[in-house]
Amino acid sequence: MRKPKRKFRLIVNTEERVAATPETLAKARGCIVNRLFQSKDVTFRIDSQQYEAAWEIMEAFEVITGVLGYRPLDLSPIERGRGSMGRKAVRLWDQYVRWGNDLIRRRNIRPHVVVEWLKMERQFDREAIGLLRGALDDWSLA
Repeated sequence: MRKPKRKFRLIVNTEERVAATPETLAKARGCIVNRLFQSKDVTFRIDSQQYEAAWEIMEAFEVITGVLGYRPLDLSPIERGRGSMGRKAVRLWDQYVRWGNDLIRRRNIRPHVVVEWLKMERQFDREAIGLLRGALDDWSLA
């Protein structure tokens, strides 16, 4: 025996919805890394090496937070656990720690701030784009 079809749709009262936060609106607009790479505005454009660095930084951050289970602010006292990690994960881990220490020393910015910019969890403006570009350039040096 088939269920009878509904004859009407439930009406959603949009007045009861809570307004979206700026972070939610930013996520709905798409990935910031792709938008920066394809930007027509020279002020915000990143080159191909910076584009690749951005994705590697986010991947390294996921490796670290996946193993540790939380977001560390200071990685210096933390060593890799004895769990099984692939070669790429170990390389990304080491490179992220070196890059993070250099980033704090050179640019006076914590690495998790860069990751939050890339993941659109923190907003940045025209002044911060210089810091972001510099941080992405420093990734290849680490």
